[in-house]
Amino acid sequence: MEQLLIVTVVVAGLLAGLELAVSAVVAPILATLDETSMLRGRTQGAGALGRAMPVVYGLALTLVVASLVLGWDDGGRGPLVAALASYGAITVLSLGYLVPMNTRAARWDPEQPPSDWRQVMRRWDRGHAVRVVLLVVAFALLVVAVAR
Repeated sequence: MEQLLIVTVVVAGLLAGLELAVSAVVAPILATLDETSMLRGRTQGAGALGRAMPVVYGLALTLVVASLVLGWDDGGRGPLVAALASYGAITVLSLGYLVPMNTRAARWDPEQPPSDWRQVMRRWDRGHAVRVVLLVVAFALLVVAVAR
């Protein structure tokens, strides 16, 4: 059981780190480019990450659920339940808000973007920032569960 929780923490940490890097490193770098290059980078990133991330998010959620189902009963059960709640919020935010915008952005022509592309990107960036906070919180809760 302890090995499962350690794997869960590693996957959650990698996921939180990747999404934090997207917000804190990749997006600011892309913002320094000319408009067409920035849009090309964002649309390509939306496509690539849009294909890969559902697998990683699903794996992280599955590992947290498996840890709970398999009966983690040391002092870590409370933090696991809280981490699961965080992943639930992340799932709702992602599927209901971020994924539709990401799917749309992945199809944009960087040479002729839609007229509202700036507003869409700002909304996505704000929603993604909330998701990053929730991912870091979930990761911290999983670390607490392991420590107990």
